[in-house]
Amino acid sequence: MKRRLDSDMGFTLVELMTVILVIAVLVTIVVPLYANARKLAELRACAATRTVVERSDHAFYVANARRPASVADLVGTYIKSTPVCPAGGVYAWVDQADPTAPARTLGCSVHYFPTAPLSPLGSSFSEISTNLMTLMAKYYAAHGHWPSKKTSYADLGLVAADWTKPIEHLYFSTSGSRISIRPEKDYVITVKRPNGKTVTLTSKDDHSLLYSATDKAWYYDEIDHDKVITISSMVVKPK
Repeated sequence: MKRRLDSDMGFTLVELMTVILVIAVLVTIVVPLYANARKLAELRACAATRTVVERSDHAFYVANARRPASVADLVGTYIKSTPVCPAGGVYAWVDQADPTAPARTLGCSVHYFPTAPLSPLGSSFSEISTNLMTLMAKYYAAHGHWPSKKTSYADLGLVAADWTKPIEHLYFSTSGSRISIRPEKDYVITVKRPNGKTVTLTSKDDHSLLYSATDKAWYYDEIDHDKVITISSMVVKPK
């Protein structure tokens, strides 16, 4: 009798398999719903963030009769902190306003970018420099050496003519294992060294930021370990 009671209190294999099957079905239903809900929440949060930045940009224009050099110029006075897309998208202006239509539209590489990017590799410093690094690394992995200094653009599958104009006030160029960034006329780049000191680079005298693919580090003016900088501290602004 005791054995029968003990047996009655347990689950048969069929019952266990049924429970597992039900759980699996619920997971296949709930997980996509959760993922879609999360994507929708990220989309709405990103849209709200872009709206705040666009209104702040317009307020800056009204108060100063000029556009901010970058979104970073709005932080502190017009917005509390640097705007971030919850899905990791890159923000960039998709149009340039004129005096008759001063409002601009902020695009997101993940959620909203109705026009073509400003370059074949993106519209922002982060996007372009990251993609250049990726192309250089892929080239090295495939050929065992860095692109030629004379034909770097072609080696990377790029067209040199696409890089003759500034993008978000920056000129980008590549040569061999290096990426060079310099500001356009009337703009400067400020960046900090590891010791906290600020370095200011102008368009004169070929001042530039340099990325070395061989040691994966950023420098200013020349590849020298005494000139390493913290690229995350970079700010582009008018003189």
